[in-house]
Amino acid sequence: MVRFISWVAMVVVGILVILFAVSNRSTVMLDLWPLPYLVPFPFYGAVLSAAFMGFMGGAIVAWISAGGARRKARYTSRKVSGLETDL
Repeated sequence: MVRFISWVAMVVVGILVILFAVSNRSTVMLDLWPLPYLVPFPFYGAVLSAAFMGFMGGAIVAWISAGGARRKARYTSRKVSGLETDL
């Protein structure tokens, strides 16, 4: 049931992203700050790429912060394997 709800949520989010992209096709000028360049870019591309970079940044922070739990799980798994071998 959880998998079904997950798929439904992904489909809804996908449809919303597609609708956002279709309704925001105007071009904006992106200023690449340290460089003297202005790049024309679709508005939806700028917003979606910023959202994606934020998502990836959050994923990296979550992965790093869970390192202690992963280390403990590896240690426990090795200890259990050793104990099973001794048994």
